[in-house]
Amino acid sequence: KSKTWRYRGMIYTLIAGIESMQSDYPDAIPKATVSFSKAKELDTKGQYEEEIKKSVMDLYNTSLQEGVAAYQKQEYEKSMNHFILNQDVLAVLGLIDSLGIYNAGLSADLAGFTDIAIESYKRSAALGYEGEYCYTKTIALLQNQKKYDEAIALAKEARNAYPDSQQIITAQLNVFLGAEMFEEAEIELDQAAQDNPDDPSMWFAIGVVKDNLNKKDEAIEAYKTSLEVDPDYYNSTMN
Repeated sequence: KSKTWRYRGMIYTLIAGIESMQSDYPDAIPKATVSFSKAKELDTKGQYEEEIKKSVMDLYNTSLQEGVAAYQKQEYEKSMNHFILNQDVLAVLGLIDSLGIYNAGLSADLAGFTDIAIESYKRSAALGYEGEYCYTKTIALLQNQKKYDEAIALAKEARNAYPDSQQIITAQLNVFLGAEMFEEAEIELDQAAQDNPDDPSMWFAIGVVKDNLNKKDEAIEAYKTSLEVDPDYYNSTMN
């Protein structure tokens, strides 16, 4: 019966919220999630719709609190797991947990689970939740893995979504430089410098690219421009 499964879920929800019982019942949240899903499935007439919804949200809030507490304690793997579980909990109601996806990415990134971080950040960006940040982080993570083709493809997608984002422009240029794609970097930098001429780091990057393309005079001019914009800019001073 639907009611029986809902009661089962409520019991596991209570267990999940009692710290002294969590080690004995580490799968309390997944079991509660399955129970509520089954209760919803059997409630064909919607007789217990509101009760099930409330029970699911109670479970979600319990798991969310556990995830936040773990994150604050810098127990990032634990918080990651909770934020992933939260997504399954809300899915019972047919909802997408944008916050959980984003937080799972943050936690996975800090815990060193790079593939999970990339997947979570991509999903978050696709949903438009902290999209600029998620695109920037994902591009950087892909670059660190030397997955340049994926990083470049994602950077183009990100530029279309956030054409004025200096963070994304910089991330894209870093990929070009890391992959030693200097001609592509030159094209992007020249445009970026026109759009943001007061950024000394942009002019410095142009200088680096021109140097690598053996365009020494243009490189010197770029370094000079960087110093004109900011006389104290350290990198250009060193060049």
